Order: sequence, then C-alpha cells, then structure tokens
Amino acid sequence: MSHSPQHDTHHYLVTLQASPSAGGTTGTWTGTLTPPAGATRLDVYRSLRAGIGQANPPFADAIVLCFDLQPNQPAALLAEPVETIRYTADVVLVDTDSRVLLIERGWAPYQGHWALPGGHVDPGETSRAAAARELAEETGVHVTADDLRPLGVWDAPGRDPRGRYVTAAYLALVPAGTEAVAGTDARAARWWPLADLPALAFDHADIIASITGTHTER
Repeated sequence: MSHSPQHDTHHYLVTLQASPSAGGTTGTWTGTLTPPAGATRLDVYRSLRAGIGQANPPFADAIVLCFDLQPNQPAALLAEPVETIRYTADVVLVDTDSRVLLIERGWAPYQGHWALPGGHVDPGETSRAAAARELAEETGVHVTADDLRPLGVWDAPGRDPRGRYVTAAYLALVPAGTEAVAGTDARAARWWPLADLPALAFDHADIIASITGTHTER
C-alpha cells in the first residue's frame, strides 16, 4: 500500500514594513504554512507574502524585511540562499521657485555625482522617519514626518551597483530661500532648477520625474 508523503506544518515569524501609502509601519506577523514537497525558500516567501496580504490588508503591499522559522521547527528550508534586500529612503525637496535640493556624493558609488538626500532605514525606524532624519543630516533642512508625501517605491534590480536596494521616496515642499548646508558624507548641498538638472546618481532622475512628468518609466 502506498502512502502520500507527509509534510510538516512550519510556524513562521515574519518582519515586514508597510508601504508608504499605509504609513510605512514596521510590524510582525506569525503564521503557519505546510510547504509542498520540494518547496524552495522563494516558494515559502511567496506563500507567506500572499497570506499576509489576505490576513492584514494594510500590509498588502508591504516589503518583507525577513522571515524565519519559529524555535524548534525544522530548518531545512532555510539552507537555500536568498537575495539580501536593503531598505532606504530618499527625499525630493522642492521649493516655491521650482528648485530641487541635491547633494554631491562624497563616497562610492557615484562619488562626485549629484543625488537626492537619503540613506538607510535604521532598525525600528519607518521609512518616513528615516527620510526626515537623512534630509536633516545631509542638508541641515528640517521637516517633520508629516511634511513628507509618499511618491512610491523604486525597486528595480540593478538600480544600485552595491546590490539589491529598495527605496521609498517622499516629496516635501519648502519656501524659496530655505538654506541648505552639506553635512555627514555630502560634499555639497545645492538647489537646482527642476528644468535644468545635472546628471544624477542611481535612478534619481526617474524619481524626480515622477513629480515633473518628464519620464514614464521607473
């Protein structure tokens, strides 16, 4: 008599970051999954991702920061390597004279190129809070998290030569004459006319284009 293979139900703890439209909140989700025979870690990720979206609508478009088996669960599925994704936040700061604030990067990659202010989201920090913090650290311009309007998430593979980076971009408006002073690793901070921008690092031209309509692709 033949027997169908037995599959164990695994308990997972998932850490995720809600989309900017849902407030960028970091949260955790605990659930169970019975993987089919031969399931890869990517299969598990996709199944968990679908289940999270159905059970928690605010996290339907969330970025999964990490997931792991709960203690005392089989760990065979975790042996398969997966792509490491780093999470960043960028700010399109525009003044009432239709200028955008850019920094000159003092570090690789794109050292010496102009870019949007931004940087890594710290553990326990929302992307919106990170955007406000990085703007202040790199340019000396202070805005509140409530001043930042979500523009979207840019996640194309290859957008950063260092590896897989996903960025949440935000827009903020300030009066003309707002002073900016370069800080941390930035060589300079300068206001540029939106109609006359320099060559930009990464895909920052496309991020800016999302508010000017000069590009259609991300």
